Amino acid sequence: MIVKLILVSVAVQLVCVTACPSIVSRDDWGGYDPFHDQKFPGPVNLVIIQHTATPRCSTDSACKIMIRSIEDYHVDVLNYNSIGMNFLIGGNGKVYEGAGWDQIGTHTQGYNNRSIGISFIGNYEHDQPSAAQLKAAQDLIRCGVQRNYLTPNHHLVGHRQLIATHTVTARCTTDSTCRAMIRSIEDYHVDTLNYNSIGMNFLIGGNGKIYEGAGWEQVGSHTRGYNHRSIGISFLGNYNHDQPSAAQLKAAQDLIRCGVQTKHLSPNYHLVGHRQLMATESPGRNLYRIIRGWPRFLADVSSIRN
Repeated sequence: MIVKLILVSVAVQLVCVTACPSIVSRDDWGGYDPFHDQKFPGPVNLVIIQHTATPRCSTDSACKIMIRSIEDYHVDVLNYNSIGMNFLIGGNGKVYEGAGWDQIGTHTQGYNNRSIGISFIGNYEHDQPSAAQLKAAQDLIRCGVQRNYLTPNHHLVGHRQLIATHTVTARCTTDSTCRAMIRSIEDYHVDTLNYNSIGMNFLIGGNGKIYEGAGWEQVGSHTRGYNHRSIGISFLGNYNHDQPSAAQLKAAQDLIRCGVQTKHLSPNYHLVGHRQLMATESPGRNLYRIIRGWPRFLADVSSIRN
């Protein structure tokens, strides 16, 4: 009996030791060398789960290509040090190193220095993550605790709980549906995110109507680190695939001109997309493509970044 108990104990310990998944290194997938390293001082107590909002990848070669593309965007457009996430998980169930366990990432402004950001490669607004991805993420988190990168009492949260992005909702084309949608967004902002009220300064429905949020005079809660010096305008809908209506585009341009005329905006204001300041797809690829052609769009945000 004593021998059996010893064998069982050893077997359990071996399972725990080998729980860490294999991780594809930065060198293996062709990542850049970071310009400078910022190390965590010790184990962190927060894990943030997000998705890349890109097509899925199911083979090692396709995932590596996708990750290199994401890093190019992070470095060339967002001016990050390197790829922002600490780890990425492909549909093939493989874990790919980003900033890794030791280096502070750039995935969730205000939380980077105390969290590990894990991103599932794909867009999971409609698709389901693979069983292999889910298992890899759980194994990775257990590994972090075992190796003292994560505290045993760490918290697990979704990216959306910490960052206000574009509404990523169904579109609304009537006043009644837009109002119902905005009330739902405010409920989420207040009840889940603990905001004072709805985060955006203004929202624009597919009907071309402008709905007041924080308004011109109140500081909103839409882009951490920039709220006190910006007006956040959110288009109701998801513009990764859909196109904004002509009425929405005109309403936004009219609203910006009105802000200048009423001196709520300076005449030399800058226009930027949410994705230029945060690790997010907002305002969606299609809308972002359009606003890049608008007056006073600022392509290089290095001069205004915090």
